[in-house]
Amino acid sequence: MTMTNKNKIIIVVPDRTRNAHLKKILPGVLKNLEQQGVFRQNIEILVGLGLHEPMDKVQLAEMLGANILNNYAVYNHSQKPADLAYLGKTSKGAPIYLNKKLLDAKKIITLGIVEPHLYAGYSGGIKTVAIGLAGDKTISYTHHPRFLDSKGTALGNIKTNLFQKTLVEIVKNLPITYAVNVVNDPNGKMLQVFSGKPAGVFKKAVAFADQLYRQRLPRAYDVAIAKIGKQKGGNIYQASRAYNYLLNVPAPIVKPGGYVIVAAAVPEGFGRGLGERRFGKILKKVKDIDQFIEEIKKGGCQAGEHRAYMVAKVLKKANLLFVSAHAPKLLRGTPLQGFTSTKEALIFISKDLGRKPSVYKTDKVFNAIYLADMIK
Repeated sequence: MTMTNKNKIIIVVPDRTRNAHLKKILPGVLKNLEQQGVFRQNIEILVGLGLHEPMDKVQLAEMLGANILNNYAVYNHSQKPADLAYLGKTSKGAPIYLNKKLLDAKKIITLGIVEPHLYAGYSGGIKTVAIGLAGDKTISYTHHPRFLDSKGTALGNIKTNLFQKTLVEIVKNLPITYAVNVVNDPNGKMLQVFSGKPAGVFKKAVAFADQLYRQRLPRAYDVAIAKIGKQKGGNIYQASRAYNYLLNVPAPIVKPGGYVIVAAAVPEGFGRGLGERRFGKILKKVKDIDQFIEEIKKGGCQAGEHRAYMVAKVLKKANLLFVSAHAPKLLRGTPLQGFTSTKEALIFISKDLGRKPSVYKTDKVFNAIYLADMIK
């Protein structure tokens, strides 16, 4: 990797879909840097968008605080070819395209949230850089079925996880020297903050999170209802993760052929980012689930389309229902069933079963994570 003048301290933060409590944490990080003699003009804050929609000034101010937005250089990650640098390939052939600004970094600090993740096992740590600041080609390669179907690619697993190991390779030559990782409760309240050297911080945060997020239930139900809050409830792309979080486990919360109801406001519809748009477009083309899965396995997919692939895989385990004011219209022509209320969805299920279903319903609203492991 060829570096340039290496005069910048770059702070990488997640976007608004992850509640990392940046208003509380970022000021302390910035104050510490300035106490060390770092000039404000040498500090840049990069928002790790991946393929999500760029944030406007109002959204950035809400996430970072107006004072930080007005007094520091803040940049959305960009997918423009001119803003990306090619840095070779990983041992598994993943092309490494990263934000070109990273080449100017004397030090890189990552801020993020550690929560169960379908592919990385747990999010946070270096993922904020390796995916959040990656180019489309890198993200698409790592979100191919060869990674998603790998045995170790699973919720809560970081030790034998090909996806997680690839993230480590993607950033191994970058000067990531410090990390701050937050662990939230299911309602998005900050429970613990871990800071220090990235690898050690991530392991400690994962150990803490693993005890928090794994829950055991005595039996499986006919129906599970997941209410999704602001962070993951902005669009269908984000909210649809809940299906996999509840079903991609050794013993799913619902019986085989059961029903999962996801309720979210989704004011953005399928979502406005590149990945979200790809997801909505391909989901509307899914007519035969088995055929779609085989086509993706053989021909691959672009990042964003992978979410439709993951949804299709759990459609073989359960019926997937979605509740929002405009769900019936938004999901017309897709394999997901849309309803305007949970009550309406439950009436449909009762008629479909011919009896009153057993229902797992939680009062929790899942802002940051979902139930990671339901074991009978």
